[in-house]
Amino acid sequence: MSGTFSSRARTSWRAYFVTATAGALVAIVLIALVVPRSFGMITSAASYDVEVPELQPLARRSLVLDRDGGVLATLYSEDREPVDLGDVSPWLIDAVIAAEDRDFYEHDGFDVQGTARALVRNFRAGSVEEGGSTITQQLVKNTLIDEPDRTIARKMREAVLARRIEERYSKQEILERYLNTIYFGNGAYGVRAAAERYFATTADQLDVAQSAMLAALIASPGGRDPIENPDAARAARNTVIAGMAEMGVLSAAQVTWSQNVPLPTTITEPAREKTGSYFVEEVRRQLLADERLGATRGERERMIYEGGLRIHTTFDPQLQAYAEQAVRENAPAGEFVPAFVVLDNATGAVLAMVSGRDFDTLQYDLVTQGVRQPGSTFKAVTFAAAMANGFSPLDQVDGRAPCTFDMGEYAEPWNVSNYDGGTGGGTVTLEQGLAQSMNCAFARTVMAVGPDKVADIAQRMGVRRELEAVPSITLGSQGVSPLEMATIFSTLASDGLRHDPVFVTRVEDADGEAVFETRTDGEQVIDPEVARTTTMALQAVVQRGTGAAADIGRPVAGKTGTSQAHRDAWFVGYTPQLTAAAWMGHPAAQVEMLDVGGIRVTGGSYPARIWAAFMRLALADEPVLDFLAPDPTAWPAPTRITEAGRFVAPVRPPRAPSTTPDTTVAPTTTPPTTAPPREPKPPKPPKTTTTTAPPPPPTTVPPPPPTTVAPAETVAS
Repeated sequence: MSGTFSSRARTSWRAYFVTATAGALVAIVLIALVVPRSFGMITSAASYDVEVPELQPLARRSLVLDRDGGVLATLYSEDREPVDLGDVSPWLIDAVIAAEDRDFYEHDGFDVQGTARALVRNFRAGSVEEGGSTITQQLVKNTLIDEPDRTIARKMREAVLARRIEERYSKQEILERYLNTIYFGNGAYGVRAAAERYFATTADQLDVAQSAMLAALIASPGGRDPIENPDAARAARNTVIAGMAEMGVLSAAQVTWSQNVPLPTTITEPAREKTGSYFVEEVRRQLLADERLGATRGERERMIYEGGLRIHTTFDPQLQAYAEQAVRENAPAGEFVPAFVVLDNATGAVLAMVSGRDFDTLQYDLVTQGVRQPGSTFKAVTFAAAMANGFSPLDQVDGRAPCTFDMGEYAEPWNVSNYDGGTGGGTVTLEQGLAQSMNCAFARTVMAVGPDKVADIAQRMGVRRELEAVPSITLGSQGVSPLEMATIFSTLASDGLRHDPVFVTRVEDADGEAVFETRTDGEQVIDPEVARTTTMALQAVVQRGTGAAADIGRPVAGKTGTSQAHRDAWFVGYTPQLTAAAWMGHPAAQVEMLDVGGIRVTGGSYPARIWAAFMRLALADEPVLDFLAPDPTAWPAPTRITEAGRFVAPVRPPRAPSTTPDTTVAPTTTPPTTAPPREPKPPKPPKTTTTTAPPPPPTTVPPPPPTTVAPAETVAS
């Protein structure tokens, strides 16, 4: 008995408190509205004479767009895209008014009758069941008042500011702002996002049942979630529908139909990196570092996630699909992963990139942040440096291996052997040495040209990091990224005109005005004749050298690369239209790929196959174009090269290089059938020197272990 009495007593006291509080609020506000100056005597914080600040722009989502204007991803802190009131379904407007403020068009910001009605309902329930706040008051609470506590002073301030808002803005403006401000649950802010998430439609297409459900969510987005709490959601929706009938906007038949419509059972998420996640992450990283979007990181974050930007990118969905298919079908599953990036030679636009098999399990971007030894792909850079410094592709060099070089009194000798332990092919031209990837031929060439000149031209052509001017640079001993290697080879394809990689072409603000645009003019970094001669030599790599698996039946230039102990494998190549770099290795460590799919991985195996598979798909409908041929009369008379330099006396070359594709070589779709290379058996000369390559730039994701300059005798293929 006493327990029952105590429960009733508590209910009575709660009802009394609710009644007293609401009554006091009504009395205070009535006094404030009738005698404005007296309100300032009650609380200075809610002075009637307060100037209403202008309603600030709402946070709105930014869109990342592909090169065709399709939505690639949505960036936001609040998923909101404001709409004009004219683009909102009339049913939704009626439903919101029925649910939240039936006297909206009659009151001036504070509804005495609505407050009294809520007071009576709350008294009967013994708790706060209805707030009594008008739409204008709710707008004030959500945009102008930061006080979280539901105090009398705050409610007074709401009422006064609501009155001032009504004086400054029209009813239509207030309602439009309110509908774009409120939260509907499941991450949806404003009516447009709510219509998209719950019904996969637009705000102007909402029907009666859909509108009533959204209106019911305003008071309790979580408690009336149609997915988590369908019974509560259905009851609240049907109450709103009944209220619309009481307002005279629905017939009995419409009520019956609407109340029996099923609730939504799934949420439609906004476009967020369904494909190309690595690409979107790189766009985000670049924008957060771009001071054109703000002087501080905080300003840039607000602009990106709340500024309603339209971020136009170079991303090509079709080429991305081809890249993912090529990787999926030509790289065995397992611990070793591929990285692949495609550039447009004419602009430097990054069209597609794959930095692993699954962004959810590996966020580290191997294409832009991965720093790995490029192996013999760097021989192409040495060849270009030689051409730029007065050498001829017909110059002869001793390719016999192994070979040893005296590095002076204060350094250990440099010992080099071919990656397969072979003895090489005797004296060859530079073009032949490149096609057959002869280590000793290029070791002697780099000594003749100068490692500093190779490092310099590599950085001019696209390497962003510092490179040590050491002879082993020619064998790819220093780490670079796949994007840097693609840029180098794209520079060759573009006649020596370097286009820095472009991800973002234009950023527009919420009004469609350009914040910035990216110029793609390019910079001439090497002579066109140097680029054409190097391209001629790289065509021979595919026609009759280590890159045979990349032959696709049209002009192709490229180079294979395999680092020490098969830890990194590359193929970087180009056509006149596109350049692509393919890398394969372990994403987090230097692990030997000695038995992957039954083979020792080299650049001429899986990377070349991935490259060829992509290019066949990407260029299927493109015209077959030839590279511009070099002018042989511009070459100096051929002579002999040793580590001491280039001799002046000309010699007769063993043969003339081919300047056109070798039509006797059929396109290859499978890797060469030669036996895997033998492990090298280095001689017993003095100990080989090793140096540490520059560490990768700091990133938000821990990079793989630092790359070291490997002993030359086992580097490159």
